[in-house]
Amino acid sequence: MYVDLTELVQYFKPLHPLTFVSLLREEIQSNTKCPCSAGVGSSLLLARLATRQAKPNGQYYVEKGYEQEFISKQKILDLPGIGLSLLDKLQQNCSHQTIETCKNVQNLFSLEQLKTILGKKQGQTIYDMSRAIDTRILSKDYLPKSISIDVNYGIRFQTFDELTLFVKQLSMELHKRLKQAKQKGKQLTVKIRVRSANAPIEPEKFMGCGKTDDSSRLINLHSYIDEPTTIELEAIKLLKQFHFIVADLRGIGIGITQLQSTVKNNQGKDVNGTRTLFECNQFRVPKSMVSTENADFNQNIDQPSESSVSRKRPIQQEQTIAIARKVLRHDCYTPGQIDPGVMDELPGSIREELEEYFKTRPSISEENAELNRREIAEKSFTQVMDHIDESVLNELPPEMRREIVMAKKLRNIETKYPPIGGKRLVPISNSIAKEKSNAFNLLMNSPQKQPASKKQSNPIKKWRTETILQEERNIPLARNEPKFNRNEKTKQQPSIAGYTALSDVKLMLREWIGSSDEPNQIDFDLFQNYLIELLNFYNAEMVHQLLNYSLLQLNTQTNINWNEKFQNLIDAVQTYFRQMYGGATMDLS
Repeated sequence: MYVDLTELVQYFKPLHPLTFVSLLREEIQSNTKCPCSAGVGSSLLLARLATRQAKPNGQYYVEKGYEQEFISKQKILDLPGIGLSLLDKLQQNCSHQTIETCKNVQNLFSLEQLKTILGKKQGQTIYDMSRAIDTRILSKDYLPKSISIDVNYGIRFQTFDELTLFVKQLSMELHKRLKQAKQKGKQLTVKIRVRSANAPIEPEKFMGCGKTDDSSRLINLHSYIDEPTTIELEAIKLLKQFHFIVADLRGIGIGITQLQSTVKNNQGKDVNGTRTLFECNQFRVPKSMVSTENADFNQNIDQPSESSVSRKRPIQQEQTIAIARKVLRHDCYTPGQIDPGVMDELPGSIREELEEYFKTRPSISEENAELNRREIAEKSFTQVMDHIDESVLNELPPEMRREIVMAKKLRNIETKYPPIGGKRLVPISNSIAKEKSNAFNLLMNSPQKQPASKKQSNPIKKWRTETILQEERNIPLARNEPKFNRNEKTKQQPSIAGYTALSDVKLMLREWIGSSDEPNQIDFDLFQNYLIELLNFYNAEMVHQLLNYSLLQLNTQTNINWNEKFQNLIDAVQTYFRQMYGGATMDLS
């Protein structure tokens, strides 16, 4: 552990650094009953080497002006990041003299030679460290670049099942470390140490790893993960790619990189600034409406000039803006939405004016407010549809694209056949809210479409719907896209072994996984076909819950064939899911 003593030593001048270090070591000794060593230097490199010099149970101080004398006596292998392989490269290029200390590197190699032998970056690092040059600073806010767990002692397995059980324990420990660091990762790495061919079976150190051949493999995941089940499955999948003898395994490590923080800020965003799909403003009410209302609300205090946004606003939006002002003036600012602490901090005159405003403002029913808000959003939605890029439209899933085109055609028909006398023959809440509900609710309110309520049929509404459906039949599908039957939603709920309810299917899965020692491929095919039928029935939520529940039940199964076959099933379902939803992947946790 590094500690910066600069300010402390300067504050307590003429206190010697070793005096403070002695007091600190005595405090640690009395509280933990464990000895400790400490090194003091003007840089991170010198402090680390001084600590090595102080061991065991001592302290060492590299005084200013003696850095070169100290570093020249240090062994090259004691420098951080320097190993035998790097030392061998240097020795091969200088066969006439043994390279052992930093003094040898200073005398035998120039900067250009080190860059040629070791590479530009590593050569510069060796050149600087051998001369006690270290420009690194002590970072107070440490952000990990990777989180891993490695075990290189006592690794002795006879079968792959024993190794699988140990990988499960490592996955649980790595999961705990990720949770403690509040991180998730998108890249998983597995490292193994296998006994070298010429190495003895039992090394000199009891249960040690001895001389080994090290290998590593990594996989890029579809999403950020920290779940132990996912880590275990991916790690086992990578282990099978090494093709090693289990009895010769001497060390194993699992690491997660490409980390992302799970901590959210006050706005519900990730601290690293990533945005979610629901923050996209393409299909929301334009902010210019809100800014226009704010200017109108503060008109009594200050009369601002018309903004550039207002001057550039098309004339066709004036009616929408007028409705927006009407809704925002009465609905957006309510007493319950204002922080009492903010109200208390306001000057008395402004606070009284606000309180008087909330008392005297006209009331409006929630039903009318909701109707107005929906009308504004629908107007904004149809205006956005007129400017949708054709290439963007082709990238959408087929179901969503058909509904957007359907809503757009409905708007064209309403423009071609306007209401007689300026009044709609069908109420707004029934015509627009119901006929456009498929595309509109999908983009504005919820990813799930709301079923229309049963009511008496309307001849005009029926004519409009039939006209749109007739025109929609002429819409071509994009090449290589799966065609889905429009009447699939009216099919009967898919079933497996006669069960359709989620709770019944879960009970059947638990009995199947828990009672079977060896997986049956026929059962897997049956379960896979059932999940695909659910996807065709547009019940992806049930598929997601069943897969997660199955992964949870697999923790009780020790047979590795279960994990392998179930991973194949998940891959098949994910592939079909991506075809249906335009490349999206189901996030399993």
